[in-house]
Amino acid sequence: AARSRWRVLALSLLCAWVIVGTIRVWPHYIPHVNELFGGPRNAHRLLDDSNVDWGQDLMTLKRYLDDRGIERVQLACFGSTEPRRYGIDYDPAGSSRERFLAVSSHFDRRFEFFGDPNRFLYAYRPDALVGYSILIFDLENLVPIDEAARTASER
Repeated sequence: AARSRWRVLALSLLCAWVIVGTIRVWPHYIPHVNELFGGPRNAHRLLDDSNVDWGQDLMTLKRYLDDRGIERVQLACFGSTEPRRYGIDYDPAGSSRERFLAVSSHFDRRFEFFGDPNRFLYAYRPDALVGYSILIFDLENLVPIDEAARTASER
């Protein structure tokens, strides 16, 4: 009987973990991975394509830009929706001198493979991750990944 209670308790805890983890990422279910794999903030590093990014975070990107007073960005966005429908004023990535670059994780994973001129970004830490699928880079203040790791370990 005691063994049975422990099994029920363990199963209940696992179910609660799944439920809480799922509710916690609402409404960003597409890039959700559980905490054993680093949680949804790391999904773009582990997965690609429709597992993370369908262009679903354009509304979240618009809020992010508005909250920071960013009027125009360079944008490489995956999906079939025109970002201007959400009020995002943008130039295609690499076509202007805008300070901020927003990149869908789908494209970020492909820079290396397709020879994209933005592949240099692999060496830099994104300034933000919007909605778990859009990476933001401040091109005037790029922080190398190795420097960011060193600074974090010194704290």
